[in-house]
Amino acid sequence: MKLKNFSWLLLLIAAMPYLIFAEEKKTFTLEESIAFSLKQNPEFKMAEKEVAKAKAGVLEAWSNILPQIDGSLNFSHAWDIQQQTIPNFLKPMLAPLAPYMPELQMMPDYVTMSFGLENTLYYGASLAQPVFLGGAGIAGIQMAGSGRQAAEQNLEEVKQNLIYNTTNAFYGCLLARELVKVQEEAFDQTRANLDNVVKKFNVGSASGFDKMRAEVELANLKHLNMWKMILGKWNWMSCKNWLFNIVL
Repeated sequence: MKLKNFSWLLLLIAAMPYLIFAEEKKTFTLEESIAFSLKQNPEFKMAEKEVAKAKAGVLEAWSNILPQIDGSLNFSHAWDIQQQTIPNFLKPMLAPLAPYMPELQMMPDYVTMSFGLENTLYYGASLAQPVFLGGAGIAGIQMAGSGRQAAEQNLEEVKQNLIYNTTNAFYGCLLARELVKVQEEAFDQTRANLDNVVKKFNVGSASGFDKMRAEVELANLKHLNMWKMILGKWNWMSCKNWLFNIVL
């Protein structure tokens, strides 16, 4: 009874991956698996960000020794301009010419003048060039370049490790799946052989010993295959989960 319960426990363990990771099936080739891993793996994404950060550091280091140009532009509009009314000084000055210029009589005695500009535009530019940094500028560029190279090498290392692990997991899954198929086919062949021997025994063309031997072979293979198939299916699902963990 204990052995039977233990067998059911093993079967339940073998079925757990199917229950936990049940989802829509999608077939991946090796190239697609690698491409998907490179696209989704967080470690690879982080390494890419470090490369981008290192490249930005190189540009920042160069900016410390290159000329810096600043520009400014300012436009203002006066909605209310100050005005003042003053006497028209031209009219008394031109009074002696009134007999010759009758239009002078039409000139106003007072005029209104505005102070200020309605629209004002200011613009300018400046150029700054560091003269001497004591070698700090060149050293900063060299350090930034070394940091970029280190980040790029780390990215390549992460990429190659990811490709290697994905390839191993991919072919490991294929091997585990094929082993399960081989074990299932061997069991089916042994059971078919027993059915054939039983038919021959019923018509008298096979002995009782042949029948018993076929039954023993099936029983032995059944118990052996139960363990192998449980371990094989568990390895198959574990392999798929390993591939899933590589991606994530």
